[in-house]
Amino acid sequence: MADAFPGVIRSPRRRLLFRNENGRWVADAANNRVLQSVGLVSGAVWSDLDGDGFPELILACEWGPIRVFKNHAGKLEEITTQFGLAKQTGWWAGVNTADLDGDGRPDIIASNWGLNSPYRASAEKPLRLCYADFAGRARLI
Repeated sequence: MADAFPGVIRSPRRRLLFRNENGRWVADAANNRVLQSVGLVSGAVWSDLDGDGFPELILACEWGPIRVFKNHAGKLEEITTQFGLAKQTGWWAGVNTADLDGDGRPDIIASNWGLNSPYRASAEKPLRLCYADFAGRARLI
């Protein structure tokens, strides 16, 4: 994901979900509270993972896990841990779904920085990112 300013580290921004209420787009306050601390989101997709007719929200988060939010008829609840993804942190770049194994249910497909980068991480030696406005330019976005 390219930034508007090369060499500038992005920081989490406010994100909002909106509902269409009688032709007007209204901020969804309850679901926005659930999403308030998801971190840096680099990709998102809605997909009905459990076949109940309500698509779940799946987020690719930089420096975190792929996060999954169960859709209870319009009310989101995080279920990342139940999917076994909470400890699968990484530098996720994107997410999508498709039925790859032919079982009739969508599978999660996520892209991550991996062997195509010069960085190597392991459980013993994880990558860590530290940033600050060292030059005093106040351009952390």
